[in-house]
Amino acid sequence: MLSELSTMSDLLHTFALFGVDITPVEGWEEREAFDEAPFEPIGVMIHHTASDNTSLNTILNGNGTVPGPLSQWFIEDTPSDIAHLVAAGRCNHAGLGDTGQVDRMLAGVPPAPDPGPDDGGGNFYFYGLELEGDDVTDFDRAGFVYDQGVRVTAAYCWWHDWDPFVRVIGHKEWTRRKIDPAFDMDVFRQDVRELMDMVHQHAITTENAPRVWADEPWEWYVDQGFSSVPESRAWEALREDLAWVTKRIHDSYVVSLESAVSALTDRVATLETTVGDLTARLEALEPNAPIPSRFLPLSQADAADRKSDVAYLARLVRTAYDLSSAEIPADGTWPDTMVAAL
Repeated sequence: MLSELSTMSDLLHTFALFGVDITPVEGWEEREAFDEAPFEPIGVMIHHTASDNTSLNTILNGNGTVPGPLSQWFIEDTPSDIAHLVAAGRCNHAGLGDTGQVDRMLAGVPPAPDPGPDDGGGNFYFYGLELEGDDVTDFDRAGFVYDQGVRVTAAYCWWHDWDPFVRVIGHKEWTRRKIDPAFDMDVFRQDVRELMDMVHQHAITTENAPRVWADEPWEWYVDQGFSSVPESRAWEALREDLAWVTKRIHDSYVVSLESAVSALTDRVATLETTVGDLTARLEALEPNAPIPSRFLPLSQADAADRKSDVAYLARLVRTAYDLSSAEIPADGTWPDTMVAAL
């Protein structure tokens, strides 16, 4: 019986928040291996398939010995690179194992690296992730399968407010019969923790950004057909992220853009005034006004001797008087010979 996990459709948005490349398998919301008791998981169990040719059909329908579904997630390797969300309910993935690990988890203690004897089933306790890979090849931590496994696990832990160092367990840590997954679970748990911390750094509290900032985008979000907010930490964080993004866009871009537009408006007004003044001055000039005859074109100036305009003009006056063999008049008048020389 799925019980409240029928609301797991809301969890899709948390997976998206953590960058999971989700491919839901049709009917996943109602799919489960056992319907006589509620599925109330307390953690996430990581497996690898021990083969590179495991099919989605096997995960869905079983392997001939164990009926399906065999896990909540099946993450296919290259060339497929698909993260299949298979089921919401309990799946047959854990089998018998050391239930003392469950006791440790519930007590806030990380699972022991070496499990005790099998003394109970684990399917009721754990979400299961099947990562495609064999028993001998190391998983590429930068590859699709490992990366998506980290993201799915982090989303589950975020959703349930679980500590990944306590609530994430490898199949080989559940039972002595198994050796999967083929990577260091402590490193995997650390990768999950770091991703959760990174997402948390981008979430803000309502004290830092009033909830009102999220109202408008949230209304749009709901209008698109997404579910309303369930009671979970993940949804609160997502709503706060929407608030943070909206406020940051407003403060960083909208306000500065408005300031820039205002400054440009002032500059345009100044330019319009300047152009108007120039236009009025041009209109005031007499058309075809003659150039005064006493001014020589600059091309006739001796640039080597022209140290400044004043020096040049002084030399010009002296040369003109020398050429006319006239004395510079004391009263400042210009004789006819001077005019002719100019």
